[in-house]
Amino acid sequence: MAARRLAAAVVMVFLVGAACWVNAQEVMGISPEWEQCGEPVPRHLFSIVNFPRLYSEGSDLAWSVFEELNPTGTQARIETWIHLMEPENDNNNPYVINWHGFNTDAMFRHVDDSTDLFLPTVADFGMRPVLLLCYNAEWLGRHGRHSDPPYDNEEWAEFAAAALLASERKAPGLVEYAEIWNEPSENGLYWAGTRDEFFDLFEAAFRRIKAELPHIKVGGPSVLGDQNPFFRAFIERFGHEIDFLTLHLYNDPAAMLVRKVAAWVEYGRQVTGRDDLRIMITEADNWNLQDDAKVEYLLERQFGLLEIADYVEGFHQFHLTKYGEGGVPDRFGFLTNDGAIMEKNYWAYWLFRDFDGFLVPVRGGDESIKAFASYNPEAGERTVLLYVPPGHNSQQVNVDFPLGPEAQLLTISTVDGLRSGITGVYLLEPGAGTTTVTVTVPTRGGVALTTGPLAPQPAVKIDVRWQKRTGRVGDETTAIVSVWNVSAEPLTGRLRLRGFPGEILSDVNLDLPTLEPGERCLETVELLLTKVTDAEGDAVWFEVQVPGRFGGAGRSLPQKVIVYR
Repeated sequence: MAARRLAAAVVMVFLVGAACWVNAQEVMGISPEWEQCGEPVPRHLFSIVNFPRLYSEGSDLAWSVFEELNPTGTQARIETWIHLMEPENDNNNPYVINWHGFNTDAMFRHVDDSTDLFLPTVADFGMRPVLLLCYNAEWLGRHGRHSDPPYDNEEWAEFAAAALLASERKAPGLVEYAEIWNEPSENGLYWAGTRDEFFDLFEAAFRRIKAELPHIKVGGPSVLGDQNPFFRAFIERFGHEIDFLTLHLYNDPAAMLVRKVAAWVEYGRQVTGRDDLRIMITEADNWNLQDDAKVEYLLERQFGLLEIADYVEGFHQFHLTKYGEGGVPDRFGFLTNDGAIMEKNYWAYWLFRDFDGFLVPVRGGDESIKAFASYNPEAGERTVLLYVPPGHNSQQVNVDFPLGPEAQLLTISTVDGLRSGITGVYLLEPGAGTTTVTVTVPTRGGVALTTGPLAPQPAVKIDVRWQKRTGRVGDETTAIVSVWNVSAEPLTGRLRLRGFPGEILSDVNLDLPTLEPGERCLETVELLLTKVTDAEGDAVWFEVQVPGRFGGAGRSLPQKVIVYR
């Protein structure tokens, strides 16, 4: 089986979804200016809400699957609750913190932080915390409710300062952002007071934080996107000195959401005269969309946000682990606690996993194709992202990559409403000059092309195409498994099927042929559904084991298999 190799020539790679066609003569040229590096890639646009749930409840596999999204440079919004941290008043002087009256082990919702490891773990993932300082304690509420305005704003401001000071002790220099309250809509679900009462609380907390921790960036008001009078009034009162605005946006079409984000920042800059005012969207999603429509929405939204990145301090998708509201058990989430991906959300962000390092200017493209490029010197990787927006046909594109003195691997991934995954891995031989890669980008779909060094240790990339993943005991299904050797040496291994928490399919134990660097093995695996699962199903994945390497050389992304009687 010959390895697929690319030298200083042109390789044709067709990634065409169903019902897509292109005129072979209409090829768009995309030329990244690889010798120029600009601003850091805005990874904060790919932040995801509620890492604490994964930290406390997720399996090791779930942690690994999250890490494959590359959370480095993103933000972690962390709910920090006064009634957990200060269940009773620490003392009668809000200007003097009595640390014996604060339970800093319980301050973060969903987290037992008695080991003080939570914030260091956030840092290990490369994320920056955003502390959401929220709600009230029974002793401080006017009616004993968590939604009550405090009867003494200075007491609440003391909690805000204490939470940030405690975080500084746990992880010095890590926390940069604080958000005051969550969705304080007037007389709403989370705020039982008036708009002016919230403004007074915000001012007290803002002043206290800035007095004790002037480096912390403080934002608000985190209202829902339809609270326009509230948001305008907030900007007019606090916009001249606030560090960033915060807003929640749900169920807008992608293009409308992007326009709203830009419009609010432009309004704030006009009112305040500040050209540095930015916005952080701390919750966003569109739960009305499912399956292919959701994938297409997320792609359109994220590529749109890249075009207005100068306006955005952060963008947080709601929410990381599977979470239900309104009777819909899987309304939100990227993955389940056992590690299976939630495909309607995961794939779109997965496309951007290698988009890291520094932005590279791109020549070429028009309204029919969006193109972004990055160079990550630490990893030695170059990435080009391509996207065809709604209203345009699939587009054939030429992309130039530089060759070098060492062999490289080119990995091509595609995501759209019809198929998602790795579509090719190619060996780039050492050489001078450039190689041109030709791909076809499906309408409303995205393609990522990444070049980088071969792995020094045995390593593979695996892509799986299932015939079906739902059926009854005794049913048969087929998995088409592609395995690429992405290491610098020939690889011999064994393909295994893994499941969590139990084996629900017939065993797979296949010896693979020796694969040269960049070479692919394609296996069609016939499987029998052997064990009933619960309604949620079990996570299954393929893994390649190699002699002498503990833990295997790589695995596919875990996906749910559901088996009925």
